Amino acid sequence: MLALLFPGQGSQYPGMHKKWLAYKAFSSTLEEAGDYLKLNLLSLLEEGSGEQLQQTSLAQPLILTVSYGILKVLKEKGLKEGAVLGHSLGSYTALLASGVVSFEDGLSITRKRGEMVEELLGRDFKGGLVAVMGLEETSVREILNNHPLLDITNVNAPEQIVVGGKEEDIACLMVELKEKRIRAVKLSVSHPFHTRYLKEMVPLFEQFLAGFSFQTPAVYYISPSLAQVLEEGEDVKKVLAQELITPVHFVNSLRKVRELGADCFLEVGPGDVLSRLTKRVLPEVKIASIDSEGLEVLGRLGYVS
Repeated sequence: MLALLFPGQGSQYPGMHKKWLAYKAFSSTLEEAGDYLKLNLLSLLEEGSGEQLQQTSLAQPLILTVSYGILKVLKEKGLKEGAVLGHSLGSYTALLASGVVSFEDGLSITRKRGEMVEELLGRDFKGGLVAVMGLEETSVREILNNHPLLDITNVNAPEQIVVGGKEEDIACLMVELKEKRIRAVKLSVSHPFHTRYLKEMVPLFEQFLAGFSFQTPAVYYISPSLAQVLEEGEDVKKVLAQELITPVHFVNSLRKVRELGADCFLEVGPGDVLSRLTKRVLPEVKIASIDSEGLEVLGRLGYVS
């Protein structure tokens, strides 16, 4: 069984669209999204600064569009998946891939999600995420006893734990980690996703999502926060709002997909972070990144008609 992995915010980079523009399925997806959002997405991708691409209200629908456009190219090539797993924002591309929501609804939801984050925290809020390398979750939690305003946001690999919060608190953590010679990397995101700082947004986002119809997933849809299969559209809807303040358990989610029978994983979207993480968690399966390896990898994976 093939499982598709969809990356989240932080995976974007200038020029991430270029290799796909020649495919009508991709370019038409870009045009459709631009018309719906009333934005020139091609211009933004071609001329936008790195700072613009990090702006949450733009980055979220943009990453969704690029990932979904690539998926449509793959579908034309005969790709057939049995499970989908998104990483944070990537969950929304997984919604599209599994038929839970329409593309237009996905654009509306991700745009509103980004706008609500920016409105809640304000332009002056300084915060973000940092990946702690070489330590397991229990060890990171012990260190966070000295930094009570920081939260674990992602368990990406057995020894890669992401922590989020305000910039000043992250700076204090970085000092301690440096003193202890523990490697840490700040991530390219503008807000502390999956932390207590988005708590007030949960009921507002729940209310917003109530206006959308969520269908039953056509393939296995795995919640990255619960590391469980969600079988009903309404269950997916309930979980999405809570995911704003709960960690992404990517390791356990990958293991759940493996239990379902997946023996091949393909990352669909910009970058190859998820495929590299998957290799660390599930070294026995076939893994590839479509962005890094291109369409020729499909034949090697053996999941096209």
